[in-house]
Amino acid sequence: MAIFQLHHQTLITIKRQIARQEDSLAKLAIRRLESTTKKLTASGKYDDYNNILGEWERSGIIEEVPVEENNKEGVHYLPHRAVTKESSLTTKLRPVYDASAKDSNGMSLNSCLNKGINFLDKIPNLLTGFCKGYIDITADIAKAFLQIYS
Repeated sequence: MAIFQLHHQTLITIKRQIARQEDSLAKLAIRRLESTTKKLTASGKYDDYNNILGEWERSGIIEEVPVEENNKEGVHYLPHRAVTKESSLTTKLRPVYDASAKDSNGMSLNSCLNKGINFLDKIPNLLTGFCKGYIDITADIAKAFLQIYS
C-alpha cells in the first residue's frame, strides 16, 4: 500500500473588503480573548486550551502575526472562544473561531466571502462508486476543516 502526503490549496473569493475605518473588530477580538482567558483560568482549563493552540501553531494550522503586520490592509481579526463538551470521548475542549462576528459597520468576514461550491449532491455517487470497488482510496481528515486558509 502506498501512502501519499497531499496538500491541496485553493483561494477563497472575496465579495468585498471590510472597511478599515476603525479597529472595532480588533477590540472585539481582544475582549473575547480576555473573557475566554478569564473563564478558562477560573475553570482550570487554561493550560489545556493553550496547549491546543500551541499544537495548532506547531502543525501550521495557525500562525502568529508579526506586530508590524497588524495594521496592514486585508488583516482581519477573528475572535475565538472555548467550547467544552465533557461528554465527548475525543475532544472535550476546542477553540472555535467566529467568522460571523461583526464590526461596528455590521460587517463580518463571512459576509465578505463568496460561497464555495456545494459538493453534497456528489456524495451519493461517490459512496456508490466506493461500494462497487471503483474507488479504493481512504484518507485521515482529522481536523481538516482547521486547515482551510487563504
